[in-house]
Amino acid sequence: MMRRSTQQFAVVWALLLSATAGGQVIRLRAAAVVDAPVVRLADVARIAISQDGKMPAIGRVLVARAPRVGAKKRLTLHRIEDRLERLGYDLSAVLLTGSRVCVITRTAAAKAKAAVPAESAVDAIVSASASAIPLAQRRTLEQAIRRHLIGRAKHGGEALRIDFRSTDRMLLQLTESVGRFAISTRHGRTLGTVPLTINVPVAEGKAQQLKIIAEVYLLRQRVVARRALAKGRVLTAADVQVVSQRVTRPDDRIATALNGGVVGTVLSSPLAAGEAVRLDRLKRPALIRRGDAVTVVYLRGRLSVKTIAWATRDAALGEQVRLRSARRSKETFSAVCTGPRSAEIDFGRGAGSERKGNRG
Repeated sequence: MMRRSTQQFAVVWALLLSATAGGQVIRLRAAAVVDAPVVRLADVARIAISQDGKMPAIGRVLVARAPRVGAKKRLTLHRIEDRLERLGYDLSAVLLTGSRVCVITRTAAAKAKAAVPAESAVDAIVSASASAIPLAQRRTLEQAIRRHLIGRAKHGGEALRIDFRSTDRMLLQLTESVGRFAISTRHGRTLGTVPLTINVPVAEGKAQQLKIIAEVYLLRQRVVARRALAKGRVLTAADVQVVSQRVTRPDDRIATALNGGVVGTVLSSPLAAGEAVRLDRLKRPALIRRGDAVTVVYLRGRLSVKTIAWATRDAALGEQVRLRSARRSKETFSAVCTGPRSAEIDFGRGAGSERKGNRG
């Protein structure tokens, strides 16, 4: 088990290095011999060769001028670290190890070569070969992914919640250095389990591809049942509660507040404990039942007249109800339910009644 865990760590660490800085473990030698006027990193350090047999770009970085022929020069690990940092390499992903100091000797074979360039010229050559992103503009992979996912989502002003798997934590710390992360999302999902493919530019010019899973969701207030509730139950505040839930499939038909037409309504279907309350499965309780004797108030300006009529069907508060002027009459008229066994006709609001024959 320990061996497997170590292997997994080694794979992630190697990926972290290669994806960020072209990234090799750099092991400084104790001594090196050069025959050129300049010293490159590969001259003084051991760097792994890429799969195609070529030296990684980081090995071609110029780190110092060579000493005079026959002379020696000391190059410290700190000097190399400083040089790489100035070039834009992310040192948190480059493992510098080996000797603290390398003693460089230059051989006579270099006499016929060009004169040693000035230190400023070496700096210019090195800077020209780097395509590093300025330090202030770099993003971590996690920051880039979050920006990508938020840019794709269209959920008003709601804040997206984004979680990642613990096994991806090391990869999420990658920092842009030689190019921007190219992120693509499969299946076009914006919420739920979102698989991501990321191309990470590396110093050798070949992008390293990573695959990361993101869990994307909204956090919303919802009304849920405190316990199992039967069909036909009139809901009370003791039956339901408001909780915060992770949402990956937004549904505007879910109730979000107790005072939003939930308490006092009737369930048209049963609810399990913890189940969200849907507004389209709620009915307002009937205040008028079919056959009830209903007190009807006729309003016309300041004139108010009361009479009794009989309901032909059930009606909830605010609903239209058909009434008969006499229990056995075939003529019906319409009024608005205003309370238990009470209705109103307001001629001033254009809601007058039109007597008509009963058509069923």
